[in-house]
Amino acid sequence: MDASRTRQEVRRLVEEVGELAEAFLDRSPLFPGSLYEQKSQCGKPACKCARGPYRHRQWCLSFLEEGRSRTRAVPPALRPAVAELASRYREVRRARRRLAGLLADLLSKADALAEGRCREGRRRYARLAAGAPGRAARPRKGGSPE
Repeated sequence: MDASRTRQEVRRLVEEVGELAEAFLDRSPLFPGSLYEQKSQCGKPACKCARGPYRHRQWCLSFLEEGRSRTRAVPPALRPAVAELASRYREVRRARRRLAGLLADLLSKADALAEGRCREGRRRYARLAAGAPGRAARPRKGGSPE
């Protein structure tokens, strides 16, 4: 990829990083957990869940607390608020993964641009050194001096 396209790609990546930064600058609370619906049998012999395909539905929140996995039932009245907290956490984690990929691409492209500039600097230095007064021109490898 030529340097001009690489610079354009760097500009695009920097712009995308800026857009992702909004996810981290937001002050809304997060909750690192997963909200899911669980279907189960209650265990009562007279209940319809014991005799057929019917299962009781319950919303649960799964999370880590002091390094241990915890699961708590979420009452129907709290479900929308808990879902919002968990959803925001997933969005931040998704943005973080995307940011990590963008930064890796950005560093790769920045390294490529820097290497190209170093090559150009070495060429320019060689031209300057060859024309410096009071210095004899060094012969090129495999040939005679020009």
